[in-house]
Amino acid sequence: MNKIIQRLSEVETAASSIIEEAGAKKKQMAKDQDARIAAFEKQVHEETQKKISAQQAELEKKIAEELEAQKEELEKQLAHMDRIYEESHSAIARQLLAKIVAQ
Repeated sequence: MNKIIQRLSEVETAASSIIEEAGAKKKQMAKDQDARIAAFEKQVHEETQKKISAQQAELEKKIAEELEAQKEELEKQLAHMDRIYEESHSAIARQLLAKIVAQ
């Protein structure tokens, strides 16, 4: 009977040891998983930031190009208006003067 009790005690001790090891492994696995998750989140964040920066730079470039195109168009329009003024300002002034005098 003592042998059976001793054997049961040994089995219980072994089971407790196995349970403790499993608990320690579980904690280590959870810690490893947390580290992998943190590394993954960091990687995703860095990749996202790179993509955002690239898109922002691309948008800024497009905006600068559009502004330059608008500036060139405006300069063309102003030059055209100046040319029209230079070509016909005397005629326009005479017409206005004629209308004023006629009234």
